[in-house]
Amino acid sequence: MLHLDLAGSAMIPVGSGLVAIVDDEPDVRQALRQLLEIEHFTVSEFSNAEHALAAITAEFSGVVIADLRMPGLDGIGLFNRLARLDPELPVIMISGHGDIATAVDLVRRGAYDFLAKPFDVDRLIATVRRGLDRRALALENRALRVPRPSAGIGVLLGESPEIEQVRRTINQLVQADIDVMISGESGTGKSLVAGLLHRRSPRARKAMVTVDCRALPGEQAESLLFGHASGAFPGAQFPRTGQLLLADAGTLFLDHVDGLPAGLQSRVQQALEHGAIVPVGSSQPQPSRFRTLSATSANLDPGAFEQPFLPSLFFRLGAFRLALPPLRERRDDVILLFRAFLLEEAERLQRDLPTLSPAVWRWLKDHDWPGNIRELRSFAANVALGLDANITAGEPEQPRAVEGSLKQAVARFESATLCSALERSHGDIAKTIAALDLPRKTFYDKLARHGIDPAAFRPPRS
Repeated sequence: MLHLDLAGSAMIPVGSGLVAIVDDEPDVRQALRQLLEIEHFTVSEFSNAEHALAAITAEFSGVVIADLRMPGLDGIGLFNRLARLDPELPVIMISGHGDIATAVDLVRRGAYDFLAKPFDVDRLIATVRRGLDRRALALENRALRVPRPSAGIGVLLGESPEIEQVRRTINQLVQADIDVMISGESGTGKSLVAGLLHRRSPRARKAMVTVDCRALPGEQAESLLFGHASGAFPGAQFPRTGQLLLADAGTLFLDHVDGLPAGLQSRVQQALEHGAIVPVGSSQPQPSRFRTLSATSANLDPGAFEQPFLPSLFFRLGAFRLALPPLRERRDDVILLFRAFLLEEAERLQRDLPTLSPAVWRWLKDHDWPGNIRELRSFAANVALGLDANITAGEPEQPRAVEGSLKQAVARFESATLCSALERSHGDIAKTIAALDLPRKTFYDKLARHGIDPAAFRPPRS
């Protein structure tokens, strides 16, 4: 346990379970310290308000217990100064019976609580625990408001090995003028990656023409893709330029390519191989050379598509295949992505950033995100609007039902606690060990057991 005595003005370390005692009576400080250290809190003592103010910063992650009556700057003055430093810092006032009215007034003004002498030990411990919980939540919400730099943009934001590999691959592909097939579950950002590949390619000055293969309009699909000559069929009064010709010198993006009608697949393949388009009702080929990007939510196997797909076209489109990982396989990125989306949505909706409840934090850490990036962005929009209660069903402060064995439940709790502490310290090992009050070897053993990498919680280097 850490014990800073009296006049020292050294900064109190940042961590959890910290309590600063400010009282001019040594016996009171000693008694409080002993009670709190039995409960495994980390205690710092100060004999006067000035010494406490020199040591407590806005990043202090604990609570302050202060006597109302002290020589020099008294408890009222100390509270006023701390409230200006950080209005969310929990300050617990100690008062005699004659000072109860003053203490109550301080609580009305923002003090966390007051304890009348002689105070009940159980109430003291319970009050400190509640204050620490509130402080931890306030600091987590405050950290949310600080955008972190990242090497990625949009869907590529993140620090997990999976998304870092995707970024490296994209950096290699942007200058390679080859066709790419992008696969991934719905919501993983396939169209966003396609747009990025086009914008960073030598073809960026030309258009990227997007075709949703699932939405091609039946009998008009061929005309939409290849265009038609005047009088090619009834109603074709004027000629039409097809999408494949509009993409000339640019990029053609075939979204949901597995939905391309079987009757058009061979014609698309011929156009790709010959670099020429023959409009419906015409015999004159028109040159059109473009890069093709395609996307599918199916496995990268033509046999897995919902309808028959020409293997030759599949391999032509998939000269290179890029698979995007689902969000459940890059859980380390969820908080970082949510932060970025919440800031973006709050600005778009012209809302102040909300204070996040414990239920929201649990949802972010425990949910599997079957809708991937799209679902997470939608969740951020709901949180920005204050509509998250119906998503995270249940009262925030109520314990959740335990699933699986007790051993599994304890393991999940331990893993969540480690991740939460690392998140608050931004991956700082020394601060996390101090906050959790663990021996260094035990800490590293637990990280290895749960597969947790502290580097995932650190801001990326600029």
